[in-house]
Amino acid sequence: MANSCRLFVLLLSLSAFCLTSVALFSCGFVQNESGTVGYLGWHLRGGEKCQSIDVESQDGIYKAGLAFAVIAWIFSTMSLITSFVMLFSFSSAGPASFPCLSCLFLFTAMCNGLSLMSLSSSLLGDVKLNLDVGAECAIASIFIYLFATCFAIKASVGGDDAESRDRGAAEPLLDDDNSMSEDVIVTTTEKEMEDGSKIIERVTTYPDGRKEITTTTETPV
Repeated sequence: MANSCRLFVLLLSLSAFCLTSVALFSCGFVQNESGTVGYLGWHLRGGEKCQSIDVESQDGIYKAGLAFAVIAWIFSTMSLITSFVMLFSFSSAGPASFPCLSCLFLFTAMCNGLSLMSLSSSLLGDVKLNLDVGAECAIASIFIYLFATCFAIKASVGGDDAESRDRGAAEPLLDDDNSMSEDVIVTTTEKEMEDGSKIIERVTTYPDGRKEITTTTETPV
């Protein structure tokens, strides 16, 4: 179960990374009647290419939204790499690493959400705007990262349970070996017969109550 959760975390992280990349590098974050505006630039309907936005026309809200979009993309890349590494090196990373990955997912989702503040930028004006593919991908990535967080936590709990079961299965065997080496009782009894021979009886008592009796006879030369 934990293995499937770890694989699903990687797939969700990959999907969210693609959506975050589209949100940042798309020329269409929002749209109106004349065209679209994105962090990469603006595009007129029927135009041939995306036009860059003048720095002078960018207000503080737009720049803040762009900064959060860039931060979200950077941490999205880190999340994808971390998910891939932890999938194939879980034994060395350990289940305790998944809560850290969950925090990384949550922070990336928060930055994607804060990137939407650019919708209130004066750069877009007071015209009626509709969400375009960029904003829709940013919103979708938020929900995917939340799902990924839940599965990362589940993978962490599953890894802890498996580790506890393995440790619990190994420790009793070790204890039994120690107790057998420490608590084995050996009793030796010698009985001399009339012909001068000796019968030696050795009784070995184990901690679980089992007894092993060995009898040998020594005949005088």
